[in-house]
Formats: sequence, C-alpha cells, structure tokens
Amino acid sequence: MDDKTGVPQDVVVGEDLERHESKDSEVKWNMLIVEATEAEVVEKGMPLWTAIKLYRRGVRWSMAISLCLIMTGFQASLLSVIIALPIFRERYGRYDNKKHGYQLTAQWQTMLGLGASFGEFVGIFIAAWCQDRWGCQRTIQLGLIGITAFVFVVFFAPSVQVLFLGEFLCGMPWGAFSSASFVLISEATIPNHLAVGCCLVGAGVVMGLDGRKDKWAYKWVWPIPIFILVTLAPESPWWLVRRNKLRRAEKSVRRLLSHAHRNDDAVEGIVAMMVRTNQHEKETTKEIRTWDLWKGTNARRTEIASGLSTTESVRINLGLRGLAIVGTVCSWFAFPYIGRRTMFLWGLAINNLCILGVGLLTFAVNTHPAASWGMAGLLCVWTAVYDFSVASTACVIVGEVSSTRLRAKTVSIARNAHNASFLLAGVLNTYMLNATAWNWGSKAGFFWFGTGMCCFVWAFFRLPETKGRSFRELDILFERGVPTREFKNVSIEVTDEA
Repeated sequence: MDDKTGVPQDVVVGEDLERHESKDSEVKWNMLIVEATEAEVVEKGMPLWTAIKLYRRGVRWSMAISLCLIMTGFQASLLSVIIALPIFRERYGRYDNKKHGYQLTAQWQTMLGLGASFGEFVGIFIAAWCQDRWGCQRTIQLGLIGITAFVFVVFFAPSVQVLFLGEFLCGMPWGAFSSASFVLISEATIPNHLAVGCCLVGAGVVMGLDGRKDKWAYKWVWPIPIFILVTLAPESPWWLVRRNKLRRAEKSVRRLLSHAHRNDDAVEGIVAMMVRTNQHEKETTKEIRTWDLWKGTNARRTEIASGLSTTESVRINLGLRGLAIVGTVCSWFAFPYIGRRTMFLWGLAINNLCILGVGLLTFAVNTHPAASWGMAGLLCVWTAVYDFSVASTACVIVGEVSSTRLRAKTVSIARNAHNASFLLAGVLNTYMLNATAWNWGSKAGFFWFGTGMCCFVWAFFRLPETKGRSFRELDILFERGVPTREFKNVSIEVTDEA
C-alpha cells in the first residue's frame, strides 16, 4: 500500500507509468513538429536548381518510372498508325478490291481504337485500390507482369475479335501505369519532362515501324527492362509514412537525395514533415475510401483535379509534335516564376482566341486563299501555347491539389475524367471534320471556342493558386474554405495546424 494515499502500490506505479509514457509521447511529438517546421522552411526557401541538385537521384528515378507512362502513350500514338500498315490489314482485314486491297471494316476499326481505352477505365480503378494496399511500386510491377502476359493475346490473335480482347486486356495495365506511375513520380519529383518523353519516344517508334513487314511491326517489348528499373527504384516515402513504416520511409528518402545531402538530420526532417502532414489529414479524413473524395474539403479538391483533366483533354489533335516539345521545354523554365493559375488562365485565353480566329478565317478562305496560311499559323501558335501552359500546368496541379492520403484515388478519378472527355471530343471532332458527316471543317473552331470559354470560366472561379505551397499548407487552405482567388494572399505560419 502507498503510505500517503492508501492505494495499492502497483496501481500507483501503473498510473505513473501511463503518465510518463503520455508525457514522453508528447515530448517526441513536439520534437517532430520542430524538425518538420525546420524542414518545411528550408524546402520553401530552396531555389529550383538547388532542389534539382538535392533531389537529382529522385529526378533520375522519376525519368526511369516515366517509361511506364510512355508505354501508355503507345496506344494513342501508334494504334491509329498500325491499322494503316499493309501487314496488319492483310492479317485482320478482308479483301476489298485491287485499288484498296485489304481493309478493316469501319466497325472493327472503331472498336480496336476504343478497346484499350475501355481497358484503361477498369485498370485505373483497380490500380487505385492496389496502390493504397500494396504501394505504387508493387502496383506497377503487377501491371508489367500483366502487360507481358496480355501482349501475347495480341501477338497471337487469330481474329480481329481476339485482337480486340487483347487490346482491352492491355489497356488495363496501361491504366495502372497512368495512375500509379504518376503518383510515384509526383511524390519524388515534378514530372514536367513526361510530355517530351512521350512525344520523342512515340515519334521514334512510329519511324521505326515504317518499312517493317513482319508481326513485330506492331508489337513492343519494353516490360522486362522497365520491370528491373521499377524493382530497383525506391517506394514512395509518402505511402510508407501512411503505412507507419517510418524506417523504410527514411531509407527511401535517402535514395532520393544526392550523396552530399544524405545526413540524418535532413532525412529525419523530411520524414517528420511527411508525418506531420499525414497526421493532420488523418484528423480530417479518418479512412481512405473512394466516397471520401466527395466529402468535406476533399470534394473541392477532387472537382479541381477532375476539371483540369477534362479541360486538358478537350483539344484538337494537330500532330505538331515539334512545337509541342518546344512548348513543354519552355514550361520547365517558366514554372519557378509564373503561378500555376496565371499560367493556366492566360494559356487557355490565348488558345481560345486562336481557335476563334480559325473559325472566323473560314469566311475568308474562298475569297482570300492566303487565309488558309493564317489558319495554319494560328494552329501552330495554339499548339505551342497549349503545351507550354494548359497541358503542363494540369499535370502539375493534379499532383499538388490532391490530399496526400487520397492522392491515388484522386488521380484515378482525374485520369478517367480525362479519358472520358478525350473520347467524347475525339468522336465529336470526327463528325465535325468528316465530309460525309457534319462537314463543318474549320467552322468547328466556333464550337471549340465555346467549350474553351466554359473551361475558362470554370478555371477563373474554381482553380486556386498552388505555387509555393507545401502539402500541409494546401490542406489548411482547403480546410479553411479560402476563396479561390485569395489562395496566394493568405499567409500560413509554419506553426499553424488548422
């Protein structure tokens, strides 16, 4: 018994131990907050080139992971091309006449073009579940195993029906790549270089196909080397923190940093910053479920991500890869100095004026043949500006605006919104330009000007400025319900928790 209280000694010891553990936990948490605060101050004040030097290993890994994203671009840049190859038409088409030779029926040509897209829809949602359960790295590995198996269905397809099934099955891992790879890259480094990689590799593969007379003229064999790279790559430290695997998270961060900056204080500070942000989000989002995307402040964040992806997909396929590459490369140097919202709105406004000009010049073509050159010039400007602003900015903001705990699901919703609107825009554009359908020709510019203005109005009132904000600061801004146009003006202190 305790002489002063009369309470059994073991009870006193138990209560003292509980109070001691509680106090010890509070001290540890306060120390973590200090480390996280210091790391956030350093990160926010870090110039771009210093960040690249600091995370240059992360940049290299992101370039390796982006090879998966390049593979997802194959169906967009190659499937429409391979149908025109004589060996393809001869194998899966039927003989028409001496003039046209072997041709696919219009029905199956359309179905083959959509098969992979349907598979992507399914694959993206499956990948979101897998990412939360097993992480981005394992999800990509499963996708690579799947594509390795499914490609044989395409390769040995005896009929166009089996070929469609193979395209659908291949689309599923492609959807997984477009979701999991983007999330993994966005949590390691900024993925602005991806558009250039897709353009260069896609164009290279198309040129490599020209002149091939065998089955390999329309197959690809990238999964094995990419699987090796993904296996060697570090897992997302954010996912490891969410799974409470802090030691592994520290190891992952070390692998993203350059050798000169791999000291314990820097690594522990970065992980502490992630733990603080994750804990803050846990208090507002108890579980990681799909319907949580549409609850509370997450609904606004999901709307922004999906809206951006829809806007980015409503475009005309001009095929001007050279200007697209130039525009994307220029965006790399503009991002550190121009706000996301500013870049997106101005780019969208210029694009709208260009496409309106194309529509107006339609009335001058018959009387002034030189007007067609004006159309060509406006479309060239449209392409360069689009890839400089709208396309590049959308990729960045989707990765920034989503909650870290719901990022995989947010990206999956945004990606499928992109796919759906892209398919709709493609179908509409086909009817508008086809001489046997609506036959609008360049007058279609008026329609796309109207949709572009709708996107501009939405972005003006709903798209916030995210430049220079940490994930924790964005959490607080959304939780406070800060108006869209006030995001850049509100000051968030490093000690603020809500």
